[in-house]
Amino acid sequence: MRNSVENDVKFLIGDTALENLMFELRLNGCKTPMLVCDDMANRLGYKRELFRAVDGSDCDLAYIDQKIADIATIDDVERIARAYVAGGCDCIIGLGRKAVVQTTKCAKVLLREGVSNLSHYDDCPIGKYPVRDVPLFLVPTNFASGSECSDTARVYDTKRNKIYSFDTSYASTQVVVVDKRMTDIVPPKAIASYGLCAFAMACAGYLYESQVFSKPYAEAAIELLNDTLIPCIVHNADRSKRTSMMAAVVLAGCGYGNLHKHLLTEMTDAISDRYRINYNNVFAILFRQYVRLHDNDPQLMSELLASLIGEHECAMCTRAGRPAKTLETIEQVYANVSEVVDYHERLSTMGVERSHFAALAQQVIATHGDKSDPEAAYSFLSQWLERCY
Repeated sequence: MRNSVENDVKFLIGDTALENLMFELRLNGCKTPMLVCDDMANRLGYKRELFRAVDGSDCDLAYIDQKIADIATIDDVERIARAYVAGGCDCIIGLGRKAVVQTTKCAKVLLREGVSNLSHYDDCPIGKYPVRDVPLFLVPTNFASGSECSDTARVYDTKRNKIYSFDTSYASTQVVVVDKRMTDIVPPKAIASYGLCAFAMACAGYLYESQVFSKPYAEAAIELLNDTLIPCIVHNADRSKRTSMMAAVVLAGCGYGNLHKHLLTEMTDAISDRYRINYNNVFAILFRQYVRLHDNDPQLMSELLASLIGEHECAMCTRAGRPAKTLETIEQVYANVSEVVDYHERLSTMGVERSHFAALAQQVIATHGDKSDPEAAYSFLSQWLERCY
């Protein structure tokens, strides 16, 4: 167990969060930030809202890059790192979806190391002594991704079919901004996908994370989701509910962020990488079946989590006069979502092929950090995937 505070991130949440970001920039001594955003942030007016917040401040956006692809690629990472140095920038503002988050985190790793190419890490580990400080401020859009607060980052080399994965404080975030102006109306099924993934991350963080600092974030995320998930699906035009959902996703990611070596993360990465399919759906499916496979696990007998989940929308079940197990309350959340929106995702409906189960299991076994983990075995992983199919 590591005894350091892993999630040393400041949150700005509220109607004037963007304006308060300017204060945080000054507090960190930043005057020439680099803005990195995706095409959606430009088209939907998120970038314009950020400019309005910056207007009148003493910060000068030295360089703007709005060419981030739908997935984080090494071409984008290396281009941003070069532009950062050439423009004399002193911090990065990432505005957009998950690809922006991963791209800016990886660019920060390069810049702190003073390295120009990610291929440097083919043979060398990350060093211990950074050459520069690169504050990173993230402004997620729509419903965020849950990866904003973690110290991990993954980027794709599409030419060599290779993935670079980092787990280092060099990829940490200083400030995450959750502002109501950064959300837009999305279909109810997409909201269900974000919400169930956040719920799964928060529950997993609560159940399996050994870091004492992570549990309060997971609890806060579950409480927010209890209040807002179903109402947000039903009333997706309500901006305040969408903002609460975004905050819940960010907090859930913060509570789960230290479990990057958990089988849930590794299997989700393996499936989403192979098929380029929705990460949120895959994670939500895998978590549901993972806890079903652990029905008799003492951790899942926790009345505290069962009551936390059942405190609001999901009334706590009882059977034979005793408190329900956590599994029953988790199942109730999925059932409640399915009642208001057609959400019945399985791996089979997402294009995953049963013939690839063996390869997926072998991939996770090869990359899993704890080789003594009894669950990192072909029989368990195969059974897990079959249940998700």
